[in-house]
Amino acid sequence: MTQEELKDIARCGETTTIQFKEQFTGQKEIAKEMIAFANTLGGQIFFGIKDKTGELVGLSYDEIQTISRELGNAANEQVRPTIYITTDVIRADGKHFLVCSVAQGKNKPYKNLNGEIWVKQGADKRRITENSEILSLFQDSGSYQADAAGVQETNFDDLDRYALNDYLKKVYALNLDKLSDNAEQMLKNIHVLNHNGIPTLAGYLFFGKHPEYYCPTFMVKAVSFFGNELAGTQYRDTKEIVG
Repeated sequence: MTQEELKDIARCGETTTIQFKEQFTGQKEIAKEMIAFANTLGGQIFFGIKDKTGELVGLSYDEIQTISRELGNAANEQVRPTIYITTDVIRADGKHFLVCSVAQGKNKPYKNLNGEIWVKQGADKRRITENSEILSLFQDSGSYQADAAGVQETNFDDLDRYALNDYLKKVYALNLDKLSDNAEQMLKNIHVLNHNGIPTLAGYLFFGKHPEYYCPTFMVKAVSFFGNELAGTQYRDTKEIVG
């Protein structure tokens, strides 16, 4: 980053990916900023710049060394799982500034030692507590897949054996009845059942006898247009397909 780029960032103010700090404000507070960046789009913390005005204050050599050490400790000791950061020193107008870069995390959600989860909300951050938002972070990291979750209160007998058998014949050239004791393992392998033998959400929506009973909020919505062009706008009809 050049000094002109740094000065331009300071003039534009804080954003979702940019934060200013005149000085280090404590490991716990900085850890919240790191967590919010890692759980959202990543970002950079600029030390030596006033957050309200963007004034370039600068840091001394000792301040840079102290802040660099504290940043590493915060990332290692105040965040779970650990966040990996990079730091850089930029010189502008005869002053020095420390830049801490935090990449978007691969192991979301990140949280502090109190279990608090923070995300960016514009230039600020906010703590999230809603299960749906937390699950969304798990999905972003690939560690949770909603369609692989089990549909509670269902079991193998709630699946349509005829539909399953037809599918297995067409795709795998297999007969469900002839698999006997291996049938359940086969269905686990193709994610129709989860590891506990419960139908997955995807498996139940495809092969459940009565998906409208246990998954009433799910449906297929079909929209028909005249012609075969993807960009066509001549609407014909809509139908919601349930059950």
